[in-house]
Amino acid sequence: MRIRSTHKGQLPIPSIPTGATEAHVIPALRNSLLSIGKLCDAGLHAHFTAKHVKVIGPRGNIILQGSRDPTTRMWMVPLPLFGPI
Repeated sequence: MRIRSTHKGQLPIPSIPTGATEAHVIPALRNSLLSIGKLCDAGLHAHFTAKHVKVIGPRGNIILQGSRDPTTRMWMVPLPLFGPI
């Protein structure tokens, strides 16, 4: 089975640089994927531990944070709800 993006949008998170807010809508996935590479390329930093992740802005402020799911072992980062993309 091939998983495809149906369309693109922008994540409405003002604290993230515009270049890192492009999002692909993939209806076949239950959860969204976040591109750590895009966030780091935009000047943000990602700090991972065994149980948590934080995305940190250039001034040291925490922009996003999440925790690791013990079953899937993937980091879950809740995104703020600003409306549809």
